[in-house]
Amino acid sequence: METSNTNKAKREIESIAQKIQHERDELNLQAHLFKAEAKDEWIQVEQKFDQFISQAEKVGNEAKTSTGDIYAALSLLGEEVMNGFNRVRKSM
Repeated sequence: METSNTNKAKREIESIAQKIQHERDELNLQAHLFKAEAKDEWIQVEQKFDQFISQAEKVGNEAKTSTGDIYAALSLLGEEVMNGFNRVRKSM
């Protein structure tokens, strides 16, 4: 059962990561259009994005018992990154 939950959490994190990466790539193409406040937000979101990717890569390596906690933390961080990207997009 734990393996099933671990695999499910890993797949969900990978899906979130793909969505975030896609949004990041789209915004990165438009970076030259950013206003000053959007540039500041972009820098902060990029740092969170890097943190998300780093932590997501560790999911498969962590103990099965902590997968739920890791998934919850990564989901929250992923949501913060997407919200940041949305703020950048709105301020363009």
